[in-house]
Amino acid sequence: MGLLDLIRSRGNKQNISEMVDKGAMIIDVRSTGEYAGGHIKGSKNIHLDQLQNRIGEVKAFDTPVITCCASGIRGGSAANVLRKHGVDVMNGGGWMSLSSRLGRLSDVVAVSWRGSRKRSFRLLGLYHSNNLVRPRLQKEG
Repeated sequence: MGLLDLIRSRGNKQNISEMVDKGAMIIDVRSTGEYAGGHIKGSKNIHLDQLQNRIGEVKAFDTPVITCCASGIRGGSAANVLRKHGVDVMNGGGWMSLSSRLGRLSDVVAVSWRGSRKRSFRLLGLYHSNNLVRPRLQKEG
């Protein structure tokens, strides 16, 4: 867990649980390429730059929203935009930390491209190295 996640996560686990209990949808605001490299299964990818134009789509889901990104900064910006439009929203921070707090590490999808071969991995957990949160992956197939 990075410094931003530590600051943000105080008291957030309960709020996240409450949001999930209300049927919250997770919106990942990273780029399509970042999302393809790994994301929480079932999350919806709406790039931060597109969010303003897709407010109607988000509001049509009629459910609370948890935003996430790589570190939580873009997720916070997205949460502010959605909140201004009357959406019940909270910033979940970085997507890997959020998946950990949700207890959904096995639901993380990670993909790597090596040459023209697609390789899939399952996230087993997170570990700390050089003040960064790093994934512990297991190759699938």
